[in-house]
Amino acid sequence: MSRAIALIALLVLAGCASLRETPPMDPAALAALEANVPRCSTARNCALMWSAARNWVTSSCGMRIQTISEDFIETFGSIDTAAACRVTRDPDPLGGYSFHVVVSYANHFMPQPWPMVRQFQAVVSAAGAQ
Repeated sequence: MSRAIALIALLVLAGCASLRETPPMDPAALAALEANVPRCSTARNCALMWSAARNWVTSSCGMRIQTISEDFIETFGSIDTAAACRVTRDPDPLGGYSFHVVVSYANHFMPQPWPMVRQFQAVVSAAGAQ
């Protein structure tokens, strides 16, 4: 009898675990995010955008910055509902740089991170348009 209860409990837990999986993003929405990756081409433009990226992390991510360099910003890991963020400034094959962000949550029931990614892209791109 105790084996049957243990098996039922295991199945229930497995079902709960599957609820935590993040569904894949719609391919069209993913393509739109890729198309909007912020890019810079001049030293001044890149500096403005990198500064905007740092300010965005400070004001939008729920965790404090743990590591920062000229091409990398990372917060401490997520705790429950606070967003953890990682930003990279990657060399662009055509010259300049592209700016990428990864947002994650420890609590898997949090909303998708895509709205934060779109917000990051808008803020950093706007800084580059100045």
